[in-house]
Amino acid sequence: MIMKKITAIILTYFAIFAIQAQSIISIPFVLEGEHMTIKLKVNNTDSLLFVFDTGASTTVIDSATAEAISLKEISKTGISGASGNASYAVCQLDSILYKDLKLVNQRAVKASLASLSRSLGTEINGIIGADILRKYVTEINYDIACILLYKQSSTVDFSNKGTSLPLNFSLGLSIPTVPVSIELQNGEIISGEFLLDNGAGITTCINTPHVNDGGLLQKAGKTFKSSSKGLSSKSGNYLAAAKSISFSGYTFSDIPFILEQSTQGVVSMRTVKGLLGNTILKRFNILLDYASQKVYIRPNDLFSTPFQFPLVGFKLEKVNKELIVADINFESEASKLGIKNGFILTAIDGKKNLTLKQARELLALPGLKTIEFVDVNKQIQKIVLKLERLI
Repeated sequence: MIMKKITAIILTYFAIFAIQAQSIISIPFVLEGEHMTIKLKVNNTDSLLFVFDTGASTTVIDSATAEAISLKEISKTGISGASGNASYAVCQLDSILYKDLKLVNQRAVKASLASLSRSLGTEINGIIGADILRKYVTEINYDIACILLYKQSSTVDFSNKGTSLPLNFSLGLSIPTVPVSIELQNGEIISGEFLLDNGAGITTCINTPHVNDGGLLQKAGKTFKSSSKGLSSKSGNYLAAAKSISFSGYTFSDIPFILEQSTQGVVSMRTVKGLLGNTILKRFNILLDYASQKVYIRPNDLFSTPFQFPLVGFKLEKVNKELIVADINFESEASKLGIKNGFILTAIDGKKNLTLKQARELLALPGLKTIEFVDVNKQIQKIVLKLERLI
């Protein structure tokens, strides 16, 4: 009897040790808009700022950064991004480091990330995703603003991390898909496999072939013409309001989504229904286990955050410390009042020296706003614009 107790204690000890011995690396992240940024070292550099992107099948290094740290090109490759296809140079990276995280002999596509930097208002040096996700069980925890990396092991039980659902890699893609349902305003339900892409700063989008085949632009109710930018190109699309969007047993009502119209890139693919982006995904703590092809999700503190609908007919970017109007919708009230691409926003309701985040937050509040611009002729323009839902 004593021997049985000793054996049980030993087995329990080794079971606990097996779980505790799994290396856990904690990487803090910052949410810039709808994108997660982390600091990593490449070769012997100081820390560089990377977007962590589950939709990135390969690591990307900004072309200007690659030149600055003297990365050598070793080949060329074709990449299919969200909105286009293009050929890029490939660089060899000796190492990507963060404390105990060490990825060696990595290859990275060299591409300009200037557009992404302008959109986020900070310099982005790279994008990383699958090169980490294929090596580690990866938990994205918004409550503590950290990415937790676990060594892959069948002995670790992740059931306490939330609801489990399968990751589908059967479509021949390196990015997994999950089932999503979108209910249109007319009650029609669009269901299918959506790419799990937290690098997409959207709720969801429906890919172009499914939009056109189903006549969804005519069924979606009120729409608003917009655009998205990928690595290689800019694509047109339409914003609309869904009656509801459902994912893994959770349903969000009255929520914006995108109807794609690009004929290139991932959003033009017929094999998937669309993308599930970070405007929804950030509302969950997510654990991705690629080896077991499972994802665990659990609502976090952001779960009940209201969804933002477009209220103005333009976007803002940060260029050389200035807030610049971009992608204006020429049918919008903003355009009719004379606001043009390239205008510099200098104040909102008398508030000056705004950060990009502050300006966007003010423009997300409905009501009359007095907005001050410097136009392309260096003349000051004060325009009173009524902000209200456009869809």
